[in-house]
Amino acid sequence: MITDPFEINILVSIYIGCLLSILFGSFLFKKDYYNWSPVIFWILTAWSVFVNLTTPRNLDYTSGSINDMGWHFAAKWTFVMQLGAYLTTGILLIALFSLLVNVIREGIPGTGFSIWMFFVLFTLSPVASAFLGTPGGGFSQRLFYPGLIMTIIWLTVVRPWDNFVAYAKKAGLAYIWGSLIVAVLDPKWALLSGGGTSISKNMLVHFSYRLFGVAGNANGLSPIALCYLLLDFKEPTGNILLRYLFRFAALAVIILTQTKTVWIVSLVCLMALLMYSQSPGKPGDYSDTHNNAMFYRFFVALLVVFPAMGLLGWIVMSLGQAGIAEWLSGRVELWMATIKLWSQNPLFGYGPDIWSGNFKLLNQIKSHSAGGQAHNMFVQTLGMAGLFGLMFLLLFFFSLFKGAWETRNATKGLSLCFFMLIFLRCMTESPLNSKSIDEGMLTNVIAIGVSIMMLKEFRKSIDIPKSPSLDKP
Repeated sequence: MITDPFEINILVSIYIGCLLSILFGSFLFKKDYYNWSPVIFWILTAWSVFVNLTTPRNLDYTSGSINDMGWHFAAKWTFVMQLGAYLTTGILLIALFSLLVNVIREGIPGTGFSIWMFFVLFTLSPVASAFLGTPGGGFSQRLFYPGLIMTIIWLTVVRPWDNFVAYAKKAGLAYIWGSLIVAVLDPKWALLSGGGTSISKNMLVHFSYRLFGVAGNANGLSPIALCYLLLDFKEPTGNILLRYLFRFAALAVIILTQTKTVWIVSLVCLMALLMYSQSPGKPGDYSDTHNNAMFYRFFVALLVVFPAMGLLGWIVMSLGQAGIAEWLSGRVELWMATIKLWSQNPLFGYGPDIWSGNFKLLNQIKSHSAGGQAHNMFVQTLGMAGLFGLMFLLLFFFSLFKGAWETRNATKGLSLCFFMLIFLRCMTESPLNSKSIDEGMLTNVIAIGVSIMMLKEFRKSIDIPKSPSLDKP
């Protein structure tokens, strides 16, 4: 952890300098001057890593506190931090304005429109709940961050010249190698002591550490490593030695973070890739879009998992089966408490400040003091924005799954992998609720952005007109 004010000032200066050089370099020296991928990924990676490096935190599991403890800077150095944040927000607004100008000139892109639209409506639903919830409140400009960044990503990945995957892989490597290096240099800050699961303690010879690395949380770091492996499947690193070195590092991060959900997602992704490894290569044979019945059945089956998990949790809590409840990491208790709050206002929920520190303090909630969210995106949305927000969340997942299903053969199952990464994580976390520039936002950008890109590539391939036959006059 970096605590010296002079070093913090130097880091902010480097961040701002590199950001401005990338920005002006794109405008002055490149023909595709509106390629915003390098700027966006620099912001999402460098700023979040920098903030984590300068944030003190207690990673001793036995102390009962494993979360970040906040900034403790002198006032003059706080201004330096604010300068970087204001500049970041300003450049994001410039990017949005630049891309909207292109939309006015060329029209709204059709590919990925429904995915983008329902995601933005979902992220804006807490804004309505801030005024219409019970009791409401919690309105902040941070509520607009997810929609702002995803709009930029959507308008960026549909450009044919944008090398989105390459920049996403670099961002993933920054987190992977940065986390491994900092774990060696400062293990007390980067490793959670005593946080190993019962599985890891048996399989990893009583290894009782979880890797947080340069991320804010182990549960946020491991999905980035999985994203990198999936991206490298799509566009493998050219040098074979580096390819397997980087893959081994990503796999090591997934193991050391000990995130059970990502372990499960990794197995599901491996099964999907193996299942579709022999998919046909001709555009005309890419998908069975005519089999709508199978598509709807599969999507509905996924949605059944959510209430089934909630019902199982309720049964476990009622019967007092502590062993299973412990396996669920206490999430069931958070789900039940959130649903109780949602019942006070089923349509708009409680408001965006549910499970915030002030909320828990005012309501004197002690048993849930470790929970900053409901640890389930569907339950969190119900509590935060009610049925109004849940409707848009389900429509977003429907649109995302529809695109993933359409391209499953063309991408050899990769599109389904990115969908399952998002969907299954929403069962145990609230990953789409990120209101700050952090590793959670980066994962969302990569997974949703690449999903839209693969859909664009697929539709472009089947829309290419066939060349006229030379045998015809």
